[in-house]
Amino acid sequence: MDNPPARIHVPRGQPCVLSKGFWRASATVSGMDDVSEYDVTYILVLDRKFNVHIFPGPDLGSRKRGVSKTIEDQERSLKRQKIHHSPRIGIDVRANPEQSLCNANKCKNTVTSRRIMSKALTTILDLEDGYVASISGSVKGGLEPYELRQRWKCPSDKYASMSISRHSRMPEDIVVKVFLHDHHGSDLRRVTRAWTREKTTLQPLDHNNIVKLKGFDARLLAIHYEFLPRSLVRGSWSSLPPDDAEIVLFHMSSALAYLAARNIVHNDVQPANIAYANKRAVLFNFDLASLSGSAVEGRSPWYLPPELRRGGACSCAADVWSLGLTMLYLLGKMSLPGDEEEYGVRRGRELGGDAQKALDSRMQCIAECRARLEKDDAVESLVFQMLEEDAASRIKAADMEPILERRNLKRGLKSSFSYHG
Repeated sequence: MDNPPARIHVPRGQPCVLSKGFWRASATVSGMDDVSEYDVTYILVLDRKFNVHIFPGPDLGSRKRGVSKTIEDQERSLKRQKIHHSPRIGIDVRANPEQSLCNANKCKNTVTSRRIMSKALTTILDLEDGYVASISGSVKGGLEPYELRQRWKCPSDKYASMSISRHSRMPEDIVVKVFLHDHHGSDLRRVTRAWTREKTTLQPLDHNNIVKLKGFDARLLAIHYEFLPRSLVRGSWSSLPPDDAEIVLFHMSSALAYLAARNIVHNDVQPANIAYANKRAVLFNFDLASLSGSAVEGRSPWYLPPELRRGGACSCAADVWSLGLTMLYLLGKMSLPGDEEEYGVRRGRELGGDAQKALDSRMQCIAECRARLEKDDAVESLVFQMLEEDAASRIKAADMEPILERRNLKRGLKSSFSYHG
């Protein structure tokens, strides 16, 4: 509203769009004997200071017409993005009219639940293959302006968007991971915490089999990884040769031992979060990482160890279990669960429904696959110990690493892991 009245009434549950300026939100509370009005919060809406500008890359005009989008389509899309709209912020302030026992002092110090939504002109998520995003430096300094040229978009999920891009201040391609929130911004707190968790976890780490953090931008909720090859997800059944599967086990054991020495739990070890190429495996996606002993939500139900299926604190032993399941897939002993299966189990758990049968069936399948592992085979014997149901008896990553390193040395393979500190 560009010419707002002196006072507006916002019905309970209804959002209100505010223009630039100073606003006061108050709530009317019914008391025992009267009705009183109390200030809830003050809002200052400023001009938007930050925006992402998108333009075609230098060689976009020479590209051939694509199947899904043509250059002409992209240019029309770009023109639409450049149309000026006033930045708007929506605020939803709710007061509880039934809070009749609330006294004046308590009400003055109580901020009711609210939802704030910011709609940008363009965001980094509007970037398409072949286009360049120009990102300004921070207002207070400390972050130089830079450009991101997107080469191609990677398969993404509902939590994050990933792409291979060229950063104007970096010599090689990088992976840009942008954390996603819904259009209302109602889950912005969760997303911000996930971004912060991954950034702060990765910053001090230095291991060849853990993804390297190249940079980040809090304004975009973006994290910049080193360039990564494709993940271990190669279809429902893995086609990875046995020698490569052993290298993955060696490198991931080294990575998990390194994390365990620092009391860090990844909490999401699975084929989709391990990249592999040229005899090097790399663990990435640390947005669920935490210190051992923390309570963590959001883990894939298919990779939960027995001790965490009904809640409980995370542990380094849980990461070993998840790696054991990953190895069952890489060794061709078990297929990956389908996306619909996983969504159904997640949804069932969220709604308190009966998803237990699917999980019980999965656990039974794991037990049967474990029983068929060859105890005389060095790799399969380790996987057998990784899938021990008793967490205290489960083999540790630090115990597996030297065993696998000796095997690699005997076979004449050079160890690829290294770390400092």
